[in-house]
This record gives sequence, structure tokens and C-alpha cells, in this order.
Amino acid sequence: MNIKTFTLYSVVLLGAEYLLFGALGLFIVVGPDLASMLNAPAPKPKQEILWAPVIVPKPGTVPTQVLSEPAMDVSSPTEAPATAMETVEDVPAITDSPSPEYQEPDDERWIDVNLSEQQINAYEGDVLVNSFIVSTGVYDTPTVTGEFNIYVKVPMQDMSGPGYYLPDVPWVMFFHDEYGFHGTYWHNNFGSPMSRGCVNLRTEDAEWLYHWASVGTPVVVHY
Repeated sequence: MNIKTFTLYSVVLLGAEYLLFGALGLFIVVGPDLASMLNAPAPKPKQEILWAPVIVPKPGTVPTQVLSEPAMDVSSPTEAPATAMETVEDVPAITDSPSPEYQEPDDERWIDVNLSEQQINAYEGDVLVNSFIVSTGVYDTPTVTGEFNIYVKVPMQDMSGPGYYLPDVPWVMFFHDEYGFHGTYWHNNFGSPMSRGCVNLRTEDAEWLYHWASVGTPVVVHY
């Protein structure tokens, strides 16, 4: 081996030693960190943020409307008298000009209408001549009370008003405004209030009363 070859070999060997010691030193320095990096668990993927902050206004207080019940009138009855049938509106509206029948009035004859008993009594003086069960005005439309006189008689008349029409009402006698006696064919519930103010009679009873009374006959209506 010549000098030149020996020198090259020495240089290569020396370089290899430097690389070996350098690698060993680097391993000593970074080895623990490298080991921890290699042994560390794989990082978990971050969850995608699917929400975003939203400013929600604070709910306000909405006033609630309070419906108050109407005050009860304690001075009047709380319930209307019960009726077995639907009320028939029969306050008459005179559709034709009536032709009053004139009769010589009998000073002894008078008609008593008892609203509590739902009854008519026909008197001659103090003598009871006849008596009938009737139907008078209901709670909302009572029959007028007081002392009156029959002022017109009509043997047959149509009666009408809001929501009703009653043709050919027989044996009609008015004693105050549109309050009167008449025959009734649209119900048979006599003895209970059924009308809007008139006094309902059975047709045969109304006929008897019509021929018995006259224009001017006194009528007393009371409870």
C-alpha cells in the first residue's frame, strides 16, 4: 500500500467515524422526543362546527285580554220560567184594517186574567161564568198587567213580526195596544207561558169568550 492510498483510506475512515458519532449524538438528543412522537396516539379529528351563535331577542310580555262576565242583576230572577215548547212570537201586527164588531156592552161582565195560575175567569158581577187555562207571555216578554178594556174585536187576522208569520189567527180581541186574546193552533201547551205578551186560548175557548165579551168589556190582568 502506497502513501497515497493509505491517506485516502484514513480520510474515509475518519469521516465515517464522524458520521457515526454525529448520528449517535443526534439520537441521544432527539431520541426521547422522537420516541414520544412515535408512541403518541394519533390526533383525533376535530368535529366540524355546525352551529353559529345567534342573538335571540328576549321575549316580551304580551298582555292577555281578560273577558269579564257581565254583572248579575240581583234585583231580578236568575232564571226564566221553564217552557215546554219553543216560544212563538205572537205579538200581533195588524195586516188589515180590522172591522170592529159592535155589541151592547154588559156592565156586569168582566174578564180576570191570573198570570200566576195561567187562567182566565169570566165573571158577571161576582158570579163566575166560565174559566179557561191559557198561555201568557214568557219571562222576557211578559203580558202587561193592569186594568183595561177590550177596544177592538176581529174574528180572524194574520199576525206577523220578526221571525214569524201566523195566518188566520181566530177570535182576536185586543185590550191594550197589541196585547189581546186569541185562539191558538200552533201549540197545545196551555198552562205554561208561551207567548210574547198575548193571551193564548184554545180555539174553542177563544170563540166562546169572543161571543160572550164585547167592545168595552173590562179586563183585569194580575199575578
